[in-house]
Amino acid sequence: MRPGTATTMLDDLQFHWGSAYLITGGAGCWVAQRRDDQRTLTATGPAALRELITEDDEARPVPAAGADALPRRSHRRRGRHR
Repeated sequence: MRPGTATTMLDDLQFHWGSAYLITGGAGCWVAQRRDDQRTLTATGPAALRELITEDDEARPVPAAGADALPRRSHRRRGRHR
């Protein structure tokens, strides 16, 4: 997997947001569905989807998926990639 590929970007979104959103994407169609109320966000790329997810979660935080749910990584580190 090369950095910047659709698979790597999808893995990154799922790592940071997968406990709160069901995320799929590739070929210009990126989708995140909230796990609590199934509200669906769509975008044409991973950066745009990350922005929508961030805005959505700031407006209405998604509750943790249970006591054993892993905490999400901070999504406030804009512009930095590993």
